Formats: sequence, C-alpha cells, structure tokens
Amino acid sequence: MTDPTRQLRPHRQLRLLAGQDAILDGQIPRPTVGQVGVFWLLFEEVPADPRDPTLSTIEADAEPLAPPRLEPAIDAPPAIPRTWIWRILLRGDGWSATWYSPRPATGRVRITGRLVGDFAYATTGSVRGRVISARSLDEAGTAGRHEPGILAELDLDDVPPPAIRPSFVPRALSAAGRVLWAADEQLPLIVRIDLDNPTDVREIVIPAPIAPEPGRTPWRLHADPAGCWIVGWYGIFRATGTGTVHRLDDRPVSASAAHKGTLLTCTTDKTATRIDLWHPDGQSHHDDTTVPAGTIGSVTAHDNGFRILMRRRDTWPTTTFVVAVTVDGHVTIGPSIDDVDDYAILTADPPGIIDVRNTVRTLRPDLRADPPTRWPLPGLTGGTVGNLVWIEHHDRDRDLHDNRRYWLLSLADPTGGVIARTEIHTPEPSVTIDSHGTVWITDHNIIAVYTPTGTLPLPLSPAELLDHHRSDPPLSR
Repeated sequence: MTDPTRQLRPHRQLRLLAGQDAILDGQIPRPTVGQVGVFWLLFEEVPADPRDPTLSTIEADAEPLAPPRLEPAIDAPPAIPRTWIWRILLRGDGWSATWYSPRPATGRVRITGRLVGDFAYATTGSVRGRVISARSLDEAGTAGRHEPGILAELDLDDVPPPAIRPSFVPRALSAAGRVLWAADEQLPLIVRIDLDNPTDVREIVIPAPIAPEPGRTPWRLHADPAGCWIVGWYGIFRATGTGTVHRLDDRPVSASAAHKGTLLTCTTDKTATRIDLWHPDGQSHHDDTTVPAGTIGSVTAHDNGFRILMRRRDTWPTTTFVVAVTVDGHVTIGPSIDDVDDYAILTADPPGIIDVRNTVRTLRPDLRADPPTRWPLPGLTGGTVGNLVWIEHHDRDRDLHDNRRYWLLSLADPTGGVIARTEIHTPEPSVTIDSHGTVWITDHNIIAVYTPTGTLPLPLSPAELLDHHRSDPPLSR
C-alpha cells in the first residue's frame, strides 16, 4: 500500500544546465521532456543575478574530497594567476555535485550558483530525474555568463527504480593466447576467461578498495602466459593462472606497459617520474630510475623494451619528449618535440607518434621526430593493439535528432586505413587482441570487433559467466 503522506509530498525538483560540450561528447544525455536521464553534476558558485535563469540557491552537506591544490596546473601560461582550490562533494536531497571551491567548507552550506551537467572525469556527483522542461541556451542566450547548453528542470521522484548493477562490469581487458583477463570498473574483482571454454571462468578478489568513481578506470591489465599484472590506483599486483594474487607495491601507478612478461610502471609526483621494471618472479629491478616530472601521454612496448611519451609540466610552452627504456633498465631521454596534443599515441611498428587531432610523425632511433604529416582518422582518444591502431571518435554522419549516447571505435592499419568500425556506448574502452587475431573491447560486456576470418564470436557477459560459476562451482579434481 502506498504511503498517503508520500503521495501528498511535493516532488523534488532540480534545475541544471546541461553543457553543450558534454552533450556533444556523449557524457550526458540531451535533456528531452519526458525522458529519464542521469547527469554528472558540477556546482559553480556564482553571485546572485536575476538576469541569469541558470542560477539557484541550494542547501547541501559539504564533504571534503581531497587536500587543496593550486590551480591552474603548473604548465599553464604564467599570466594566469594561481589560487588554492578545495574539491568538495555537495550532497543535496536526491543529488550530489562536485564543487571546486576557492575556500574550505564542511557541514551544511547554503550557496548560490549553477548546477552543470558536465564530463564524468570532472566530478563524483550525479543526479537522476525525469526532464519536465528543457530550453536551449545558445551563445547569444548565455550573454557570456556561462557556456551554451540546455537549461532543464528535473523531477527527482517521477522515476522508476534504478536497474540492479550487474555482478561484474568489465572496464579493463588484456589477453594472452586464448585467455582473457578482465577487471571490474569499481569492484576489486578480476575474472579469467578461457576463450576456448568460456564456462571455465575464474574469479580473483584483489585486497584493494572499491573505486569510488564509476566510469573511470582504476586498473590496467597486462596478461602473459604465466599470469597477469594488475596495476593502477591501488598499486601493483601479480595474479597467476591458478587464481592466487600478491600485492607487490602500494604506490599509485600513472602508466604501464608489458613486454613478454616484464612490466614497466611509471609513478609520478611533483618533482620526478619514477620508472620501475618488474618481472614475473615478483622482483623489481632498476627501481631507482627517475626522469623529469611530467604527464604520461602514452606508453608502448617493442622488441627492445619500452617507449614513454611525456609532457613536461615545469616549462612554458609545454614540451613533449620520448623516453626509451630497455628491458635491462637503460634509460634514454629524447629531445623536445613541439606541438603534440595531450591525446597522442605511440606506435611500435613502425615507430611513430599519432596526434589524434590529425597528424602523425615518424620517430627516429635517436628519439627525434620527423615533421608531422596528415593522419586520416582524427578522434578523441586511441591506442594500439598488436600492429593495429584504434581510434575513438564521434559519428560524423550522426542525425541531429539522434539522442543516443554513443561513439564510434575504428580499427585501422598503421597508415590509418580503416579495417573495422563499431558503435560503442562507453567512453575510453579497453582494447586487446588474442592469439587468433580477434580484437576484443569492453562495452558493458566484452565484445569482439574484428577477426581475420570475418565471423565475429558472440559477446561475452562476465557477469553471467560469473553468476553461473558462483551458483554451480566446478567439482574439485
């Protein structure tokens, strides 16, 4: 029986500005009257202005998320003043939002500003509601006060119950031979799947926290015939084919790659980037190697070791350079390379740098780069798998009235010639290739997008395989 007091209670409503860029990127849905949507939320504190319809005064509980940091980053132009920013989670009635505040705050707060539907990486807050009104605000309509977008009112109560989360949501993926290893996007769970016998699934629980941010990738996997490296936010782990797992280090890993079982990890801080090499026996070698501090753009393995694409944070204009690391730990730092985008890909064969905007450069043995030439497949992000390149990009032929949240993933040869293309519904998928040449990706499940035979295998649902395994475990031998 429905509680009569609940029937009489007014529905909770919330006003938000769905940012145009976040909509176009597929991070949030385009607000459409009558539809239920989930929006990543930022809060921007703004002085009251009766001419700005995007503003509202909210009450919420403020919870600090992290120590303060100086913004903008050190590699910003010197003319931009830097200030301390506190990242705070605001918890309201039926919603939450991240607030990048110029002052510390905690407890119950009452503040004026706008709630913005934004990119998932920028916030840990979100809201779910049914759109009851939507109004487009273009450049002219914003009067320069905020970015263009759609001003929407949400009903937070007129929504169906959310779907039950699957027991396993794959986010990271790696193959060795005909064995797939997958990591959940939040839970510290790994599954090992034998592609020749998919019901032979093994569950591995990692002694690590549950990741707080769905949609991010807390783990990277690097499989080899003897097991799998598991690296990321919570350190370095080594799992064996029998299901045992050992933690080898607890430092967060910024980037990694593996070559014939040897793992390279990059750990960054404000002063330097530390490079470690790990071997399947669990031993770390050459763990005292450091290079200048910087942002890791890409890492790739090749026959003689590894290459790392780095961006210096302590210079302006920012510069990019390549670091070469041999399997025995010898490090070579290359010269500066100008005008490389934040999203660039290192290729191993042939050695090169693909700027996903639209250029490619050949990388010489001395780590110098040739002048850029045109890359025919621009996109948002990408990587390499085997000797192929994958690029995530928008659908340039998308219908203007198509409100679905999706991107395209194109698989290309080293020249940019597309050999396969598929629609994906999660940003920044994990991509791997097995010994039959089949390319697999994460997209809610594990999907095959290319195979040399032309006949794609059926998608794999780790959740279904795992649930079946839990209810009917194999007999002991």
